[in-house]
Amino acid sequence: MRDQWGSFCDRAAYLISQRAYDGWSLFAIVIVGALVSTLALSIWFNRSGEPYWLVATAFLCIAATQVIFWLLTFPTNKATHNWTVLPEGWGTPRYQWEYSHAASAILNFVALFVLLLSVLGKD
Repeated sequence: MRDQWGSFCDRAAYLISQRAYDGWSLFAIVIVGALVSTLALSIWFNRSGEPYWLVATAFLCIAATQVIFWLLTFPTNKATHNWTVLPEGWGTPRYQWEYSHAASAILNFVALFVLLLSVLGKD
């Protein structure tokens, strides 16, 4: 059966594939560490007179991933009971969930890239 976007979907297979994300909530420890460390590094660079805009950009990118998570990903997880139940018209929440993850991945990549630039720019 095709969904409203024209792709083939199998509800059971999609629910099964979502089990790969079980336990990922523990990754919050890493996210908090990334937020705290980039904020601290940004403050340290600013106080030491170093150009801190790259590190501050990394912090803002990581913080933006949290905004995306709490506004788009988390409500979808809640509505689908962490992807154990698919509501009618499940294509819309599925794409919201997937695009929110893609946007977060891009922001995390930018954060990593600008942090690397900040290190490489040091003499």
